Amino acid sequence: MAPRGMWAVAINVLLLALSSTGTSKPLDCRKPYVLEHTNLEAKPFQPDTSDKYWCPSPYKLFGDTCFKTIQPGGYKDIVDLDFSTASKSCGKEGANATMVNDLTDTDVQQATLSVLQQFEGFRELLMFEENTCVKRSGSQVWGEQFCVVPCQRRKNKVYICKCPALANET
Repeated sequence: MAPRGMWAVAINVLLLALSSTGTSKPLDCRKPYVLEHTNLEAKPFQPDTSDKYWCPSPYKLFGDTCFKTIQPGGYKDIVDLDFSTASKSCGKEGANATMVNDLTDTDVQQATLSVLQQFEGFRELLMFEENTCVKRSGSQVWGEQFCVVPCQRRKNKVYICKCPALANET
């Protein structure tokens, strides 16, 4: 017969394994300052169904803004990337690098969430100076789904370029 302590450990491990990870919050999760300290009402993303806007390929349309994901490096080649380099790269295309302060815009939030879902576990989303990356928090509440974390050195980054969408001629 196993000691009581072993049963307690076994039960806790079982409960941990069966618990919902979708609502758990990473220990190092810090809500972006711009979302924590602004009095913006969290409005869920509303896709543009009016056909008023379009984006040139390979940009994707979210609301009235075009977004393009840039993924330097490969699975074996780790590329050391900082935010100023990412900003310059976007600037060459007439776009801006998406940064943490842009998360007040629901279009940016939706594009960020889309990129995080696509690259989670493989790449980190670089969004500001000093190696600041953004990841999902686990919260299902709109506007609370992001964490700001230090980027890992040995992981490739991804960043988002954004520019205004083009108006359809009617």
